[in-house]
Amino acid sequence: LSAACSSVTKRLIAGDPQVRAMAMDQVLHSDEKVRKEAALRMKAILARKNSPYRMYAVSALEDLGPAAAPAIPELISALPGGDQVSFSAARILSKLDAAAPALAETLKSKDPALRREAARLLPAHGGIAAPLLAKNLAGADQDLAVESARILSEIGPAAKDAVPPLARAAFSGGKDLKTWASIALVKIGPPAGKWLAAALKAPNPRIRSGGARVLSAMYPPPPEAAEALLASLADADAGVRTSAAMALANYPHGTQAHFSGNYIDALFRAAQAADEDTRLWAAIGLVKLGPPAGKWLAKALKDPLASTRAGAALVLSRMFPPPPEAAAAVLYALKDSDRSVRRAAASALGTYATANPHVLPGNAWRKIAVAMKFKDPQLRSALIFPLGRLALKSRQAAAVLAGAINDRDAEVRKSAATALAALGPAARDYIPELRKGLKSRDCPLRVLSARALIAIDPAFRRNTAAVRAAGTECPGTAISPRIEPITAIAEKVQSSATGQALPPLIQELKGNTGQTPASR
Repeated sequence: LSAACSSVTKRLIAGDPQVRAMAMDQVLHSDEKVRKEAALRMKAILARKNSPYRMYAVSALEDLGPAAAPAIPELISALPGGDQVSFSAARILSKLDAAAPALAETLKSKDPALRREAARLLPAHGGIAAPLLAKNLAGADQDLAVESARILSEIGPAAKDAVPPLARAAFSGGKDLKTWASIALVKIGPPAGKWLAAALKAPNPRIRSGGARVLSAMYPPPPEAAEALLASLADADAGVRTSAAMALANYPHGTQAHFSGNYIDALFRAAQAADEDTRLWAAIGLVKLGPPAGKWLAKALKDPLASTRAGAALVLSRMFPPPPEAAAAVLYALKDSDRSVRRAAASALGTYATANPHVLPGNAWRKIAVAMKFKDPQLRSALIFPLGRLALKSRQAAAVLAGAINDRDAEVRKSAATALAALGPAARDYIPELRKGLKSRDCPLRVLSARALIAIDPAFRRNTAAVRAAGTECPGTAISPRIEPITAIAEKVQSSATGQALPPLIQELKGNTGQTPASR
């Protein structure tokens, strides 16, 4: 009887659960004014940290539903408690739409526990929280921006309204922000894909380029934007083409499955673009394709169009290791009717001889020997390097290489002398040819021949003419100060399993300015 006569507030925090239930039923069946008054009373009790009635107050607020909005600040303050009150407060806040703005603001709190709890609850508010979080992406506080992007990634498709600011953050933000913004875009799915597809067709090339760069961090790419990204390889703007090629090159092996059947064709055409950056990234994309690209490139080497054949050979020259499927086609292309194709094939053959020599047929030296008789000195010079590599295991290749000492072109002769020196003692049989070079009037050839003789047979260190010639400085010509056997260089490469030795080795090879580009 005493409980029945008490005020509603007292009954809501009574010890008897039946009394509390009857009081709440009365409140819920009353008008809005009564419910608001009850929420304010429970808010006041919850604010008193030491009140024994806080658990009953928060339970009542949970039952009040949307009417509990006035108590949002107190509910947020109760979150870090780690007790039953904090658990109930979290449940209320996750269901209360009106709590989203306050929770978003709590992300700026200096209390890490409060920030953590707010971040945990915000995804439950889905699309309501998305625009609130999107405002933080362009702010000066990078930590807040990164956390907001991370929460948006948990919201997923419901965060579709945040796609534009997320895309901007993925393009221009810091490293962590780019990562989380890209993850969020992937989780959002089709809405993000449609927006990015539209961005790739925008009139402004900066927007198109930005869209492509955002997609470079999204794997798998949204299906809605995949074809637009592929089409961007042929964009009128070089920056857009490069960004699209870079995006495709960033994707791992197996990317082709996410695109249409013209994927390889589009990449191949981009690998022949006028701008070098696009060509480079498109070639990397082809490299990552593996065998499928090899088969396609082998076929392209026999295309009726000479530019297509040359482009295929140039792409193969950049693939390390190049695909076995195209090795025979590269050798065949050495006798192509077009000079640019023959030169590109020679460059590709140098890559094969370096990275994948075992896939070349045993008669490869014979086909090179035929090409060495062509009138094009640039072609003959480019073939010296693969000959030198094959000569490590083929006496026939070494003999063709030695014959180049007498070539009618000075660059070919110098490249041949350098290549013989790289063979070291294995080139003893060709000392007579190098002796002829030692007597040449061509200063660089004379110097290189002398150094080759010393590298092949240390006895020439006592030969006055050889020593004098080896130390000669030719006017207007820079020659590498030393010649190292190619076997030693190979050992360096093989010893760098982690790749740590490669950068200094590359710099060393670039420094050999006395050699032609082909011989380097």
